[in-house]
Amino acid sequence: MKGGDNMNLRRIRFKRAFWWCFFAIWLILTVFLSSQAADGSSALSREVSVKLWRVLIKIFGDFKLSTFHFYVRKFAHAFVHLVLAFAAIRASLWSFSERKAGLWFAVLFSVFIALFDEAIQLISPGRSSALLDGAINLLGVLIGSLISSRFGPKALSDIT
Repeated sequence: MKGGDNMNLRRIRFKRAFWWCFFAIWLILTVFLSSQAADGSSALSREVSVKLWRVLIKIFGDFKLSTFHFYVRKFAHAFVHLVLAFAAIRASLWSFSERKAGLWFAVLFSVFIALFDEAIQLISPGRSSALLDGAINLLGVLIGSLISSRFGPKALSDIT
């Protein structure tokens, strides 16, 4: 095996391990946040909302905290699934020899997780699942997929 081939294999293995680890950690965080009791989830997002709101009212003037808190929670849904899809695609592109197969796997897996996330909330104490939240999760997957799919190897077979 040539030195360059060995370097390429190490690079592929490193990137594959990095992105799957990142994906796994983000998935654990996602499940943890989704399974929080309603009081804990609301308190966390309200704390973040209040801090942001105090800064933003100085810049943009006064607006209702309750409305802002609603949008922060919806943005959080999209952002969590955007990052999850991004990581899944990065990991898959460094794992599948064919780019198309990796993309399909990652997108379908991310869609499953986005919908499963809402199912987790159905069984969590005091939480409820909402169709709007599921749609926002899927929007996050779409945006993360579009961003992530623009980069990375065309096919691993081209590198090795």
